[in-house]
Amino acid sequence: ETTVTYTLNGGLEHTAIIGDGGVSVDSLIYNVTEATEVKITKVNYSITNCERIYDDNGPSRTLTVIELPEVGITSNGDICDGNAGSVRLTRLSGSGAMRITYTVDNGAEQTINFTNGQSSIESLYIGTVTAITTVKITKIELIGANACVNEYNPGEEPTAVINPIALP
Repeated sequence: ETTVTYTLNGGLEHTAIIGDGGVSVDSLIYNVTEATEVKITKVNYSITNCERIYDDNGPSRTLTVIELPEVGITSNGDICDGNAGSVRLTRLSGSGAMRITYTVDNGAEQTINFTNGQSSIESLYIGTVTAITTVKITKIELIGANACVNEYNPGEEPTAVINPIALP
């Protein structure tokens, strides 16, 4: 068994006990919301009763926090019954390429991608609309090495409604 003592951003010391199966100290840090320096200050090996104390130049690693991607959605509003419906997607946060997963009237999931630097998709075609149609974003994923996923709980999804108006 090994006991690792570490600090977060030079604050109070925290302790992680690593058993026979091993565990990464990185996996013990929760709710990091900003760049955080993790510095090991002491390691104690219980089998040999050997302890190593590190000075200010001890092993450290900075954890970078990647902002969860968010996308806003708006419809093209009221349309004439039987016309094409569409929605506009706008990047609210997150950088780089991302994949948007959405549903139309709670149907099968569909995806569309934002390219790196793309700020919006002006007109995502939904199809011919003959009844009130609801489009919900269910998940947004950053694509690449720093992939993060923002998955929405049912009832909390960004939503747009397209309302067809009957012709007189």
